[in-house]
Amino acid sequence: DTQGFAGVYRATRHGISCTVVGSRDGAMQRGYWYSTARRASDLEAAAAVGRQAAARTVARLGARKIKTCKAPVVFENRLATGLIGNLVAAVSGSNLYREASFLRDALGTRVFPEFITIDERPHLPRGLGSAPFDGEGMATRDRLLVEHGILKGYVLDGYAARRLKVAPTGHAGGVHNL
Repeated sequence: DTQGFAGVYRATRHGISCTVVGSRDGAMQRGYWYSTARRASDLEAAAAVGRQAAARTVARLGARKIKTCKAPVVFENRLATGLIGNLVAAVSGSNLYREASFLRDALGTRVFPEFITIDERPHLPRGLGSAPFDGEGMATRDRLLVEHGILKGYVLDGYAARRLKVAPTGHAGGVHNL
């Protein structure tokens, strides 16, 4: 409910991507890389994007399966963002009020190791997710979602907040610069 609010802000997004296909011993692999930014001048150079896509392709060539075992896992940063996306889905209003989230009623509980903190900064200059207000006209603000592994907040638009009988958090349309 915008309660009569009308507002607009300008935003631009630029991107460049590359996919490279390679083969070794009859097996084909594909690697991908991209760069995205608010200003074109902030993009990685096209040659650098191509080199990274090629390096990722070459790294996959000749890959082999390992036996099932317990082993430490390190996630590359772009894959880690997908894991954070799963957290956002679990703390989003629609999943909470439909009782489709394992994190319903989990505020104040540990959901990550102590070394993990996830904050939201919606007003970062040139931030891809920067926005002064959400899709319902509610002002966005800096906030903590997870602090030292403890869940500190949910992601709620107006409708979800009403269903849960709590205040909206300025997230109609999603999160901003996690």
